[in-house]
Amino acid sequence: MREQKVTLTLADYFWNTWVESKRFKAYKGNSARGHLTRMRLHVLPELGDKRLVDIDRDDIRRLFEKTLPAKTIEKGRHKGQHYGVEQTRDIWKTLHIVLQDAVYDRRTARNPMEDVRDTDKPKRAAGGAEIEIPSGIVVALTKTLRKTEWEVEQVRWMLAVLTGIRGGEALGLTWDRVTGVLDGDDRPPRITIAQQYDRIDIPHGPGCRPNKDGQWACGVQARSCPHHLERPTARYEIVPWTKSGKSRALPLTRRMRELMREQATRQAHWRAENPAEWAAQNAKRPDLAQLVFTDTLGRPFRRQDDGKRWHELLDAAGYPDFDVSAHKTRHIAVTALALEGVPLPVVGQIVGHASEEITRVYTHARSEDALKYLEAIDEKYDAEERAQENARLVEQMTLTPEEIKERRESRRAKYRADLAAWKKRNSNGIEHDLFAEGADPKPQDPDVPSDLGGFHRHPQFAGADEDLAAF
Repeated sequence: MREQKVTLTLADYFWNTWVESKRFKAYKGNSARGHLTRMRLHVLPELGDKRLVDIDRDDIRRLFEKTLPAKTIEKGRHKGQHYGVEQTRDIWKTLHIVLQDAVYDRRTARNPMEDVRDTDKPKRAAGGAEIEIPSGIVVALTKTLRKTEWEVEQVRWMLAVLTGIRGGEALGLTWDRVTGVLDGDDRPPRITIAQQYDRIDIPHGPGCRPNKDGQWACGVQARSCPHHLERPTARYEIVPWTKSGKSRALPLTRRMRELMREQATRQAHWRAENPAEWAAQNAKRPDLAQLVFTDTLGRPFRRQDDGKRWHELLDAAGYPDFDVSAHKTRHIAVTALALEGVPLPVVGQIVGHASEEITRVYTHARSEDALKYLEAIDEKYDAEERAQENARLVEQMTLTPEEIKERRESRRAKYRADLAAWKKRNSNGIEHDLFAEGADPKPQDPDVPSDLGGFHRHPQFAGADEDLAAF
């Protein structure tokens, strides 16, 4: 047993122990896929052959300071670009989890990542992911979606932009989760989000492992792996969970009720035009028969096609340079809600965040928005000051000469008492440095006109009264 512990490599531990553990099996969907992909493509090609007990701080620093910064994305829209801060942080977190579990499993004595200084660890960009939400994008997107060519996906993207619903949650929404929309349904209008349309991962067949470069030995996708005894089927299903692990009820506004009703009418029209195709699709996948968002033949949208259409929508709306994934509709929705003054806990409830801190990360305020709100605050304070000054002037206008004299004498009496007490505390007659700790400034004579109060008596402010008088 001791010999196995000493000779166990990171790759052996990852594939034979960690991937088979309860810890890994607790991850779902994209989380599980992310851990597998990051280890297979980025970590194991560099550290997989090293014994767990030999991996040290220098190996970790070399991976994150030299190897990863030199790598580029090999395919997709961002092919040729270097990996960003967020991707690097995700790789760091995955490797840290695996090595920490190796410590818990007593396969190594210490997690070498704990020996890396905090200053050398990959950091989140200040304020979260650096995304500048373009001004006016929500209006531009909704106007574009009203055009005929976007009829099929209109409601799907409207819902995303206005409520921040996740892609899988939207594509997995079924009509039995929608209330108060269809004729005869008097229940409160809302949708209940407790499921999503997700890919059920098909593992490679028994014995198939990645090569040193991270590519699978069989050379094909998992569903076609020759190591399978039987070829697997159905890759996408409606799964009864959301990313946050909680269900939520989303109230529908009047506008969203109308859009959902239009979607039901469209589907009825498509079904009447293509009865054979709809019947065949429902017979093939009865579990998907109640989907709210389908194509004209009743088929669900593929996640890949969904992302492609999002970029086409950005182009059509006039934002081709806003090159972000469809998931960033959540950032757009959260930012729009926050700028409308919706409290962050309420925003988090709408979009399904697990905590308010996540909502803060998703909230992006543009510089012009910050200026707008600062100017609004200034105007508010100016208005309050003007109101107070007007109230004081009105009060003076309503006082009799006797009352004004009485108030002046009261202020003079208070000043004389304060001055006597100050002279008693400062019997040498020397005024203290007002900027020193525990300063005891001389009381201000209420009949001396100075906006600087007692400060004009300090040498640093010599001549201040004359300057003010000249002004």
